[in-house]
Amino acid sequence: DLASATYSKVYIDSSGNVGIGTTSPSKTLSIHAGSGGQVAINREDADNAIVADDEIGRISFGGDDPTNETFQVGAAILVAGDGTWASNDCPARIQFYTCDDGSNTLDARMTIKENGSIGIGTASPSGTQMQVEGNHSSGYAAKFVNDGDNSNRNGILITCGKDTYSSSTAGEAVYINFQDGNGTGQGGIYNSTNLDLPQFYEASDSRIKE
Repeated sequence: DLASATYSKVYIDSSGNVGIGTTSPSKTLSIHAGSGGQVAINREDADNAIVADDEIGRISFGGDDPTNETFQVGAAILVAGDGTWASNDCPARIQFYTCDDGSNTLDARMTIKENGSIGIGTASPSGTQMQVEGNHSSGYAAKFVNDGDNSNRNGILITCGKDTYSSSTAGEAVYINFQDGNGTGQGGIYNSTNLDLPQFYEASDSRIKE
């Protein structure tokens, strides 16, 4: 009787909880191991190489729809190929999906590419370690809050450019670039020849210095 049977490594209690490496599973599935429990999800495709966009594995989160007694998925984590696999060469990406309120369609919300680049609101971050895209009416693409009513609650730290700036050359470290909605450059902030004071710039003309 599997409802109460003990095997060498797998145990199913009378509530249906499954224990691997334990005879006292406290959850639907409990995995115990001295060096840390591990789960492997593998794609097996008759020795064919995994290529870009081939699904390797997925974890789905869902529940019953009480109106029609069907099972629906509201969120998922997916791993797929992010290039062609070869011996000791396994490019992969991981994506996190959720459904909007009023929809049962899974949309990719965050993607981690094979090179570690992160896209939030985009599945194709390009030329950057993190790319955040949104379309929020009267809102913002990102918000940083470090509140605490204390002088040691800092904002954003930007480290870039040359290790040592020249006192005769501006623009050796571009801290922030500004663009309009079409991606056209509108200036930004970079280092000035006054080493302690960054400056605003527009095209080739500096507008605000000290």
